[in-house]
Amino acid sequence: MEAYFGGYKNQLVCYQIKFWGVIFEAFFYNDDYMLHWGDTVSKPCKRNNLRFKADLRIVVMSKDEDVVDGRTAEVAKKASPKKLFMDKLKSVLGTKCHVNNFLSSVPFIPAKDIKNVVFPIVQIMGFDVHIYSLQLVNRGLYLLQDLDSFSCPTNYTSLKHGLAKVINGLSCIETMYGTYQMDHEDDMARILSGTSKNKRTPISSWTTDIIWNDQENEDFEDSESDEINDA
Repeated sequence: MEAYFGGYKNQLVCYQIKFWGVIFEAFFYNDDYMLHWGDTVSKPCKRNNLRFKADLRIVVMSKDEDVVDGRTAEVAKKASPKKLFMDKLKSVLGTKCHVNNFLSSVPFIPAKDIKNVVFPIVQIMGFDVHIYSLQLVNRGLYLLQDLDSFSCPTNYTSLKHGLAKVINGLSCIETMYGTYQMDHEDDMARILSGTSKNKRTPISSWTTDIIWNDQENEDFEDSESDEINDA
């Protein structure tokens, strides 16, 4: 693993794999999750031609199949104004795509439950973590909330209380989404039981498109280059 030490990119990989990677992998170590590290693009973003590369994607699994692809995290070795705001913008737009995609896959979700579908956004800079949430609270109205923050203990004094905050923060990420399934009951069984078929919710009338252009993508790339040059 010593090969990861060196220039900026190698230092960032070291943060992801040797430091935060150990913590996240240990907390999400079960068959319900798959963690993708290192500038990967989610399936919903690919389908929408959005080149939003995430440093970490936490995919919810069921029977070895993707159920929800949308928990993302951006990692930086240190905080800087441009990097912080550009990463946050990319994460919010990418997560909006994930919320739209998830809702379109559950057309029988009751309209009143749409606002309960919450996706997390994680931003990591150095030893500090901020957690946000994004949800669709009304037709065309998305709400971004600042939920929690924590720092990884770096000395004995902070170790006594810091670990509890880390665990609580990771638990917040784990529980921050609603799970709704498609209605798979067959029509014959529904008729025999006398129950009516659930109505489809017009999801397209709730969601809005992601506005994006090539100039913004160039700004993201310039932000990455600036931080490399500053290292």
